Amino acid sequence: MTRTAVIAGAIVALTLLISCDRYIDSRDPVRSLPDAPPVPTNVLAQLNSRSVTLSWDIDNPAAVSRYRVYLATDTVQGFTVKDSTAQTSIVIEGLALNREYFFEVAAVDGNGYEGPRSATVSAVTALLSLTINNNARYTNSRNVQVQLIANSAATHVYLSEDSTFADAVAQTFSAQRGFELSPGDGTKIVFGRYIFLDGSESQQPLSDSIILDTRARIDSAWYLPGGGGTFTAGDTITFFVDAAEVDGEAQVVLSGIDPVRLFDDGTNGDVAAGDGIYSAEWVVPGDVTLNNGSVVGEFTDAAGNEADFLSDVTLTIFSAPLPVQLTLVEPVSSYQMSLTWSQAASADFASYRIYRSSSATVSDADLLVATITNRSTVSYTDTTVAASTTYYYRVYVRNSLGMTAASNTASATTLANTAPAAVVLAGALSDATTVRLTWTQNADADFQSYRIYRGNSSGVSSSDELIDIITSRTSISATFGLTTNRWYRVYVFDKQGLSTGSNAIQITD
Repeated sequence: MTRTAVIAGAIVALTLLISCDRYIDSRDPVRSLPDAPPVPTNVLAQLNSRSVTLSWDIDNPAAVSRYRVYLATDTVQGFTVKDSTAQTSIVIEGLALNREYFFEVAAVDGNGYEGPRSATVSAVTALLSLTINNNARYTNSRNVQVQLIANSAATHVYLSEDSTFADAVAQTFSAQRGFELSPGDGTKIVFGRYIFLDGSESQQPLSDSIILDTRARIDSAWYLPGGGGTFTAGDTITFFVDAAEVDGEAQVVLSGIDPVRLFDDGTNGDVAAGDGIYSAEWVVPGDVTLNNGSVVGEFTDAAGNEADFLSDVTLTIFSAPLPVQLTLVEPVSSYQMSLTWSQAASADFASYRIYRSSSATVSDADLLVATITNRSTVSYTDTTVAASTTYYYRVYVRNSLGMTAASNTASATTLANTAPAAVVLAGALSDATTVRLTWTQNADADFQSYRIYRGNSSGVSSSDELIDIITSRTSISATFGLTTNRWYRVYVFDKQGLSTGSNAIQITD
């Protein structure tokens, strides 16, 4: 071949190359490039919580091997490949909250050729959540409040107990909406789906669960050891309430006694944790008295429902009352001793009993001075004492069951006695048959009586004829039958038996 022929062939080949649309330089026979993969259309970005679900359409799925998803946070900076999938949807996870993301999708054929990208779609991520009654675990009402969180683009929401929302109607979005749970106690799940301004919807249903519990019950209430038993202070009683459900609060109420709290967590004497039987050990305190008292179990379940149960067993507790403190014993006079003590704290109060002895050992076998049934009366004056004598006292508190508690012992000595002050026999008025005597009034605190004696001489004394006894201090006269030529004298007697005579006067004819 000549040089001219070679050059001519080259020109022809170059001309052919320039005149064709799609040729490649190859030693293989000349062939055309394949068609570009189709462009994904109708790309939709649907929000989830911290993720976005992308979906799209494709005209010729058979021409596509997989899809590349591009992501950008700023369209000026450009897109980078985020993920790929063989499906026509994908969930892009791990996104930051409150940030705008841009997405594009391109189809790739079986030879690895990528076609043009789709139109750009965007989504602003936000925390999406749904809670019932502020995330409460229980409710005793079918009417609950659903708290909703979404971004400002949310316009409507579907709420349903059906995850397909087949029976749901779109409601205007608000941060809280009322919802009526289906009838019947048990676990209820509420699903939610948001609708946004651009018409997109949250892809994955949000949900929360709550236990509907509309009633509480108590199957039984009892105590050990032994129903109908009798106990005293310091004994241990274990109370039980069978409520048949956990997470509640139970107690036993005894007549006139603070409630006994019960547990279902294996503590405080509870036999087994989480079995719905609430129990606790209770040590009988020192100031508790109960006579065939009722035992009532009370239960409030986790949903707030209440129940009570009157046990068919009763409880008797014998408990001595708490003692009082005898704070003061002091003499008031030669015949009076004053006592003061602290008020009884026992609820089952019956009486104070005051005992007196001449020795330092005082018991309820000694002289009972007084019985006082008013609990607020905390003082007493003993007027049955003798002068210049030491007495020992003790106050016993008695309850309705006859149990007693003794105070401390306290003592004092009465004052010495002195003879009473004499009165003055002022004179006498007489007629043919009677005589009237008058005298001054005695002022002694231990006055006991005036006694009038009659004798045959001016030395009339208390050993002569006693003609009258007057016990009123203010009665200072007496009238009696006349006996002439006799002498009269008025004696003042005190409570201790001492006496002092007045002057003597004579009644003549």
